[in-house]
Amino acid sequence: MSLFFRQWKNELIKLFARRRTYLGFVGSVVAELLFLLLWRHPLAQRAFEKAIRGGSAEPNPFFDSYFHGLTIALLMVTFTFLLLGGLYLSLVAGDIVAKEVEDGTLSMILSRPVSRLRLWSLKWSTCSVYTFGLVFFIGFTSLLLASTLCGGLGKLAVVYGQHPHHLQLISIFDTAEGLWRYIQGLLLLGVVMHVVSALAFMFSCFNMKPATAAIATLAVFFIDAMLKVVPFFIFFEKWLISYHLACWLRSFAKYEPAVDVGISVCYLLALSGIFLSISAFQFCRRDFKP
Repeated sequence: MSLFFRQWKNELIKLFARRRTYLGFVGSVVAELLFLLLWRHPLAQRAFEKAIRGGSAEPNPFFDSYFHGLTIALLMVTFTFLLLGGLYLSLVAGDIVAKEVEDGTLSMILSRPVSRLRLWSLKWSTCSVYTFGLVFFIGFTSLLLASTLCGGLGKLAVVYGQHPHHLQLISIFDTAEGLWRYIQGLLLLGVVMHVVSALAFMFSCFNMKPATAAIATLAVFFIDAMLKVVPFFIFFEKWLISYHLACWLRSFAKYEPAVDVGISVCYLLALSGIFLSISAFQFCRRDFKP
């Protein structure tokens, strides 16, 4: 077991030695700063307040007391991962095997007395660490920037909607409970986002270039998201990955049945298991030639 952890450490060192690994961290901070810059404009705040009021002209008594650090951080995490999270996870997980095959280093590694299944386990464990690391990095930096620039932590107001133009206020929490629920939400987000990493990792184990593996992963999720916004296909939304990925936000609702969130988590974990089984089979039988 100690040998496994030493080898895992080497895989992590290789991962963080690549410049591409840091694109997700840098890009997320840039997106957060841009979000905060635009959010501080009064027009953006009034538009958002109007959205959660359903277009009503009545003032919202919760706006001033709840829309500070915690609430803004949750919004930043939501929209950052909606637009960028899948991209960066696809780039890293799609690169981890395919890049070493392209460089010819994987053949050299396999010439040593190490089983393919162990090597596969090391590489997937590395992808898992990156997935959790990116989620918690974005969550921490969002909370830090939002609480610094928006008047402290404040209370937590959670808005949710299947479409950005149809948002509604689903829960409100005081500061202590809101911070705890925020951490729980990040943990759940890290779990469900493994479906993106698993799909990209599966493509990486096939005979394709790193960029092709990332593009194939993004194509799957773009098609999934496209089907979700087509109103005629609303009856099929519970089969779509994008619907179930939103379970981390639905988990904040005080009256959301826990079984619904559990079903979404099980659905995504089952898909991840299928992708990983295919990747393990392909990795163990493939002839790795650059």
